[in-house]
Amino acid sequence: MSFTAILILSMLSSCSDVDNPIGIPPLPATIEIGTNASPEDVKEYNGFLYTSNFFTGAITRVKLSDLSTSTFVSAPTSVYNAGWGLNINPSKNWLLSIRNKPYDFNPANAIGQMGIVNAYNIETGVLERSWNLPEGCIGNAIDVDNAGNIYVSDIGPNARIVKIDVITNVVSVWADGTNFTDGGFGLGGMIFNKTNGFYYSQNKKLFFVGIDSNGAAQESIEVNTGGAEVDADGMTWAGNNTIYYNFNDVFISGAQGFTGKIVLSNTTTGIHSIYQTGLRDSSGIFFSSYANSNYLFVCESQFGYAFGIDNGNPANPFIIKVYKQ
Repeated sequence: MSFTAILILSMLSSCSDVDNPIGIPPLPATIEIGTNASPEDVKEYNGFLYTSNFFTGAITRVKLSDLSTSTFVSAPTSVYNAGWGLNINPSKNWLLSIRNKPYDFNPANAIGQMGIVNAYNIETGVLERSWNLPEGCIGNAIDVDNAGNIYVSDIGPNARIVKIDVITNVVSVWADGTNFTDGGFGLGGMIFNKTNGFYYSQNKKLFFVGIDSNGAAQESIEVNTGGAEVDADGMTWAGNNTIYYNFNDVFISGAQGFTGKIVLSNTTTGIHSIYQTGLRDSSGIFFSSYANSNYLFVCESQFGYAFGIDNGNPANPFIIKVYKQ
């Protein structure tokens, strides 16, 4: 073989290694996560997919290289046995999980609620730390800023963002001023933009609340999405000033859920479009660059069956839908 041929083969091999350094084929369009797994949220980290079970509080882990499934955290025996938002704190090696008491989405029944946040070792599943959320707080979404502090959106009647300082363990209400409307549903989805603030959804609108130089919340500002409603449950930051979110059709019969997309031209202006339709009770969503490919992982919780909105029984096994970008 000539030197030129060897050089070309070497270059092709190098390009292949860059595209997929570990030789893993593309993921399938659906990933099975188990019978009655009822996923509320989903996250990917270091080749593993994690899903929270809304009705049992267990956390399932899927090894993406072979799609094998295991129980990462067993269903708890405490009253906080409803699994909600998940996220990763890489600086602490934690998988963060919101745990609430069972909740029927009736704001009047939020009295006496007080969710918790658990931090599990991402390698072993061992519980390393736990924090109580404020009284009446029903934790929904959870994210982490660049300093490793934890933020939780409250979906209960008190619309607010709660901050957990991981150094001092102080839990405080971080944002609850302008544009935080109390009395009905609080905040839906919430995500950190990886630089200077959070986007959150309430009253079918999208808002931005920045972080000032002292770490305090700035005034919340409504985002101009061209008149499009943004009624978000799960939200994910996809880089390139792009947000994907799920509309959860849990109170509408049939598969009426969808994934929306917002491309921001500046902090408070964006173009809205519909990315996927026909989802059944779509809750959590996560953007991942697993194996050097871009994927969206989308939960179909099928909560409508449990709440009597849909007739019959949910389809089993439950799945996570996968959209390659």
